[in-house]
Amino acid sequence: MADKHKILKNIHDKVDDLIKKSNQVRQNNVILKAENEELKETLNKKAQLLNRIEEELKALKIAKNMGTDVDQDVKKELKKQIDHYIKEIEGCLTILNQ
Repeated sequence: MADKHKILKNIHDKVDDLIKKSNQVRQNNVILKAENEELKETLNKKAQLLNRIEEELKALKIAKNMGTDVDQDVKKELKKQIDHYIKEIEGCLTILNQ
């Protein structure tokens, strides 16, 4: 009879251990899901930043290739657009560095 009690206690202890491990795994899963969402958000922000930088590069290449043949008003407008892109990029970099 004592052997049966030892076996039952051993089984009970193992079940308790499994329950504790299961709870730990669930907690880790919640933490990892939250971290995953943060990383996805960061990746999305960096992708947006990359797109903006690529747009700025295109604008800079256009402005560089324009030379003196282009009207001064057009040059001023392009400069404003480039300045706007630069401010947006700086804002994104500030957000990413926080």
